[in-house]
Amino acid sequence: MDKDDLLKRLKKGQVKALEQMYKSYWEALFDDALIRTQNEDVAKDIVQEVFISIWEKRRDLNIKGSIEGYLHQAVKYRVINFFRNELTAGSHYQELKHTQAAAQPSPDQQLMAKELQGQVNEAIASLPEKMRLIFMLSRTEQKSIDEISLELSLSKQTIKNQLSIATRILKEKFSYLLFILSLFY
Repeated sequence: MDKDDLLKRLKKGQVKALEQMYKSYWEALFDDALIRTQNEDVAKDIVQEVFISIWEKRRDLNIKGSIEGYLHQAVKYRVINFFRNELTAGSHYQELKHTQAAAQPSPDQQLMAKELQGQVNEAIASLPEKMRLIFMLSRTEQKSIDEISLELSLSKQTIKNQLSIATRILKEKFSYLLFILSLFY
């Protein structure tokens, strides 16, 4: 596959170019991510995020070396970010859990929690209809990917993709949330 031609077609927004790249490199990238994370679902999500990012940034994409090398580097950095986020989230969760056990929330804190819950509900409501339904079935009703797939007659991969995108959207909207909560608790 000619790298320059592939990149030109990708920059023009040709989905076939992304599909060609995906078919050519997905397996090797998945293996790389799996070795680094030791978690199949996380590895799939990371590779999916790399290709989503490629598509979103396609117009500004400037790959000097090989496409495969670029993609492996992207996987490497996504894995690093995944572990960094896991450590940070785990640390924040432990701090929050400890703080909650030590004190009952004040009326101001309770009001803020209600307001934040309202913002979370609004953010969820702003998701596209099918994505919102999948997210709610997974998070509110605690249904598995298999159960949602059967109920909605969609592929498991579609369910996983929708959950991954919804989670990323909500994380972006509320990345400040843990910081704010730590100030008040």
